[in-house]
Amino acid sequence: MKTILINFILLFLLQNTKAQELQYAPTGARWTYSIQQIFPLVTKYNEWISIGDTLIQNHSCQIVQRIGDVTIEDFADKVYVYNDHRIVYLFNFSEDEFSILYDFNKEAGESWITKINSCETVMHVDSTGVENINGFALKSMYITKVGFGTYAKLLEHIGSLTSFSPYDHYFCENLIIDGTSSAGIRCYEDTIIGFHNFNPSVDCDYISSSKDAATQRMEIKIYPNPFSTQANVEFPRPLNNAKCSIYNSIGQKVQEVDNISGKSFQLQSEKLSAGQYLLVVTEDSEIIGTERFVISDQ
Repeated sequence: MKTILINFILLFLLQNTKAQELQYAPTGARWTYSIQQIFPLVTKYNEWISIGDTLIQNHSCQIVQRIGDVTIEDFADKVYVYNDHRIVYLFNFSEDEFSILYDFNKEAGESWITKINSCETVMHVDSTGVENINGFALKSMYITKVGFGTYAKLLEHIGSLTSFSPYDHYFCENLIIDGTSSAGIRCYEDTIIGFHNFNPSVDCDYISSSKDAATQRMEIKIYPNPFSTQANVEFPRPLNNAKCSIYNSIGQKVQEVDNISGKSFQLQSEKLSAGQYLLVVTEDSEIIGTERFVISDQ
């Protein structure tokens, strides 16, 4: 009964939020994301800050600037956005037009297309929900990037909880990247909903060196190794909602496995070609272990 009452209140608050749409990226808004540098192994952070507004094609846009290291997900160091009727639009300079960044009107089973430069990505909504942040009922979405096999979680008013840009444009544009990637949001704040730390056990500005990380890393077993189709991955202790990222020999993130709990899981080669790879395991936005493996010819 208590759970039903809480859900009813959240749904009521969400309907109220729909009537009074919150501005996306109000001036002063700040996103802080964990970022992982793989070679050498370092956990750092970068920030995206809404620094002001400007007029583009008769739309009042917020200017959001990245502060800190670039990651493979970043398609620019400064973006121009505005929201209207629960849709967040991004200005695409190469096409001289606005593209849909997020559409929070969509429900499970629906999709939209986002265009970054000349690359189009179909964003499919897997499920939706409601989350309470500082008394604000915000719609949540789990989305799949069709054709890439990667996922992201979105939160209305805040955006992607995976990286500031949840789009894998580097696959489309055949970019060579250095293996520095976003590891999820740490903190968000603005003048509307206030400050929120998504993982209170980690400070917004926490940094670990490769030396520190090495002392905390667990031993991971992958067998058989090499393998052609699948292998067992074992951990010395149970994991809780961890994530495994796979990088190829030139540092490109080529696969991701989310929501890993327990002491083992099966690693599938799927679309991975023969070669050497690095498995990076993160829990609570921190790297807890790495292990190399080899995929052999079928």
